[in-house]
Amino acid sequence: DTQIYEIARNLTFQGLTGVVSHDSVGDREGSFQVRQIEQGKSGFQVVAEYAEESGFAWIAPFRWKDGRSYEVNDRKTGAALDEVRPSDAVDSCPTGTEYNAAGATCLKCSPGWFEQGGICEICEPGTAQPLMGQTACDTCPPGTVAKERGEPQCQPCSPGANQSEAGQRECWRCPVGTYA
Repeated sequence: DTQIYEIARNLTFQGLTGVVSHDSVGDREGSFQVRQIEQGKSGFQVVAEYAEESGFAWIAPFRWKDGRSYEVNDRKTGAALDEVRPSDAVDSCPTGTEYNAAGATCLKCSPGWFEQGGICEICEPGTAQPLMGQTACDTCPPGTVAKERGEPQCQPCSPGANQSEAGQRECWRCPVGTYA
């Protein structure tokens, strides 16, 4: 997996909207356009442009598959594509889901995530969520930990280690002459 990531990150090529290259964390560098192709229509429409100096500039309505759109009255800057959703999308999705613009549908939050205010948020260390479509993460009970963000399960401390407090990310080693 690491080799594929390194190859993709270092790859530069001529795309439809210009040269495509990526920075050290894999984000696209340089200026580019967001183009939309609508079903039943030929060609495409430029709906946004990105320039490193100014960010996104929306220049035409972005239309979702179900016909709803993100309207722009003039060049609106700052909102990235993943921050744009129809105004009624958050209200129309059931609890435990978020609006997915690409599929124009509501998707359940994955294990290790929870829904808050219509957005799926990642569980913090010391908490976990094993189920899909939940509205909170569970605090790990004493004797267990969740070391990373987005853990679906709290893990028990290994033999010779313990954790006497809830909501922790690390177990501590037992003092010499004791065990857990």
